[in-house]
Amino acid sequence: MGESDRKRAAGRVVVVAGLKGGCGKTTLALGLLGALAEAGLALALGDVDPLGAAVAGARRGPAGAVRRALPLRGKAALRAWLEELAALRAAADLVLIDLPPADPLPLAAAALVGDLVLLPVAPTALELAAARATIGWLERARAGRRDGLPRIFAVPSRIAALPSAVRAPLAAIEGLGLPLAPPLRLRDGHDRAYRAGLPVSLAAPGSPEHRELAVIGRVVAETVGLAARPAEPAAMPSLARGAGPVRAAYLDEPPGALGPLDLGPYRRRLRDRLFPILLGRS
Repeated sequence: MGESDRKRAAGRVVVVAGLKGGCGKTTLALGLLGALAEAGLALALGDVDPLGAAVAGARRGPAGAVRRALPLRGKAALRAWLEELAALRAAADLVLIDLPPADPLPLAAAALVGDLVLLPVAPTALELAAARATIGWLERARAGRRDGLPRIFAVPSRIAALPSAVRAPLAAIEGLGLPLAPPLRLRDGHDRAYRAGLPVSLAAPGSPEHRELAVIGRVVAETVGLAARPAEPAAMPSLARGAGPVRAAYLDEPPGALGPLDLGPYRRRLRDRLFPILLGRS
């Protein structure tokens, strides 16, 4: 794409939303910033939360990505806010918007201009209720558009593990009626990356966190019609199978980079040390 074409084409807008705090919005936005940067896309991050957590979490990278505080302080500021967003779109292939909790105004405003909304949600009754309220606001905003946008995906978030025996909570997320993006599991690397001011792709390249976000990033890029795809870590190419919104294929992936935990050494320790004590042979 030439420079003149870049000026004519507005960048895609991907909104990370949720009226409930702590659902994983900023973690997802920062992770995608790094994952999509690996595709060579020109990116911008708009942090609508007045606390500025997303800008702080990306203060050291990725290189070339525009990071800007973009708070929306009431309806009177809406026109100026939209102008700032338009400036970001003119300079980027894709703009990631990290929204604040508990404020439907930025949610509705972002939905009016967004191409895709990602809704992180954990499989708990409280988060599901908040997700339904968020979807209601998004649908009202979408009704004011003629293009059927934005598309809305639920992102299973803060999932500790996904063995086949624990599918009922994920079925509850499916019950929201949205396509499911690949899940974002609960892992410590996200917090370490945030403290370092870097996306996971730079703070912990090749980690399980990185691989999961690479998969989500690929789905996002394909959904909004970008030709470039996030680079897939060579250590686990199987995660790249499939495209678009997914359900069981990604949800059945075992947690951890190395598969199930090998309990052999612990069983041998139990046999060699504990059993003699129990049998009175110590």
